Formats: sequence, C-alpha cells, structure tokens
Amino acid sequence: MAKLSRSIRSALRLGRGGLWLPSALLRGRDLNWKLITVDIFGTLLARTGDNDAAWQEGAVHAVEVAQLRGLAIKQEPLALRRVIELRLSHELLLKGRDPEFSNQDTHESMLRELGAGDWAKAEAQKLAEWELQREIVHTRPVMSMAQSVRHWADANKRVVAVSDTRYTAHELAVLLSRHDILDLSAIYASADHGASKFSGRLFDIVAKSENVDPQHMLHIGDDLCADALSAAERGLAVRRVKGQ
Repeated sequence: MAKLSRSIRSALRLGRGGLWLPSALLRGRDLNWKLITVDIFGTLLARTGDNDAAWQEGAVHAVEVAQLRGLAIKQEPLALRRVIELRLSHELLLKGRDPEFSNQDTHESMLRELGAGDWAKAEAQKLAEWELQREIVHTRPVMSMAQSVRHWADANKRVVAVSDTRYTAHELAVLLSRHDILDLSAIYASADHGASKFSGRLFDIVAKSENVDPQHMLHIGDDLCADALSAAERGLAVRRVKGQ
C-alpha cells in the first residue's frame, strides 16, 4: 500500500510537471538566469558502451576481493549487487527518504552480506575508488555541452552539475576533471544528499544552497522525468538535450 501511495504521488507530481513543461521549455530558450544547472550522465558525459559496464565490473571485483579475503561465495555478483541495492532502497523508502546512497555504501553492504568483518568499510572505500576508475574508462565528454559550460563560465555565469547517481560529488569531480571538464562552480550528487532530481528534492537543496529562487534557475538535461518534468514541477526553466 505504501509503495502504491508513493507511485501515485510521483505520478501526480510529474503530471503537474507535464502541465508546466511547455512554459518551462519556452523559458529555457533564454540563458539570462542566475543559475544554470546541468545533468552529468547523458548530458555532460556519454558512456562509450554498456551504461552499466562500470557497475557490473565493480560487482565482480567486490566478490573477487571477498574471495581473496577467504570468504565463501555462493551468490552471482550482479544478482547480489541488485539484491543489496534493492534492500538499501527499500530501507530508505520506509523512512520516507529518497532511495539514494553511494557506491561505497553498496560495496560495504555487499561485503558484510558475504561475511566480512571490521575490514568491510575500508575495503568498500577502495572498491568505490576502483569502480570510479572504471567509469573514467567507460565515459567520454560530450564536447558541445562541455564547450557551452566553458563559455558560460567565461561569461561569469554560475553553472553547477546536478546528478542522480551513486557517485559522490567528490568522485564526480574526479571523473569530470579526467575528461577536462573543469568549469563547474559546484557539484550536487544525490548520493551525498539522500535526495534526487526525480523526487524534486535535490533541486530544492540546490536552490537553498545557492540562495536562488527556482524561478531564476535553468536546468539542462536529457532525462524526461528527472530533468524535464520534475524540474518543471519545481518551477525551473528547462532545456532538454538529446541523451548521449
């Protein structure tokens, strides 16, 4: 029943976003905004192959590390990771929070599920760093958007990245810097704040942190729900781009 209620609330909220989207897109043609927010995956960065490649490799590597530590492994790595992420999501939803957490949280939970002891936390940090390196390999910059961000920054516009992701803002900064995207004023990651663009809560956090009314913000992204409908519902102007 709770899951159904959440789904209904999300549908109603995104429905309102749909009603306001035409106006948000019209306003999005202008760039005279106090704050420009930009999505990362699919907008600033494109994945060069399977979108889940780093995720899959991270799951396999986590199980390999557990085996080297002497743990008996019965679960298939990808299935185990899916179960762990569903469990973490469910626990957060039961608390009325968005199902947002970091890759490090996932790896620690995976290791503990496999029987790890006190070493799980430190090893999970290493696993998250390893997975980030794989993400660097599997991504490339979207040059047109990277150049736009550089142009806006040169024009003294404040541009920040906003992402629904298991990567933290620090990890995203490393990832973007490796692709020579260095002109962002800040990065807001759902994994850090426990709030997502999809729910609209991450947009609220950005507006409050940046001290900007949502009506004076432009969001650019590729995802219909998170980057368009949800942003429009929160009052932002919207510019949709084709997903890369």
